[in-house]
Amino acid sequence: MYPQTHFLVPFALAEILVKLGLFNHKLALIAGVVGIIIDLDHYLHRIIIHHDFSVKSAWNKAILQHDIHGERTFIHHWSGLVAVTIILLALFFLSWHVSVALFLGYYSHLFLDGLHLHIKKRWKFKEGGLIFKIPVYEIILDIILVLILFFFDNFSI
Repeated sequence: MYPQTHFLVPFALAEILVKLGLFNHKLALIAGVVGIIIDLDHYLHRIIIHHDFSVKSAWNKAILQHDIHGERTFIHHWSGLVAVTIILLALFFLSWHVSVALFLGYYSHLFLDGLHLHIKKRWKFKEGGLIFKIPVYEIILDIILVLILFFFDNFSI
């Protein structure tokens, strides 16, 4: 999935908690940002292994080759899932709000990365030297999430 989807899913879920009076907007924003920053390991891999500091190069290689060189660190695998779960459980007793925000960002990211819909239709384009091959279902999901956020903002529960 692309960064906007990794942001929108946990952000929208957290905004539902805001509407229910359990969260605040700052925590919703944290959940969305966590959903994105997990993918920084692609860039770090590019720096460490290839000594390439180009964000554009890291992006394009991730899109074209999609992790054929092990760009994902342990946080994208079972060992990371276990480690993060233990940390979030410990954090839960200190601040359940922060723990839930991190939970939403991390687990939604892993869920979206593991979601493999066998729909081949993709919108392919290049903008500013960046390559995009975004599945049509992801565009539809993003539109639905933005509409949900818009309507939640304009209606009270």
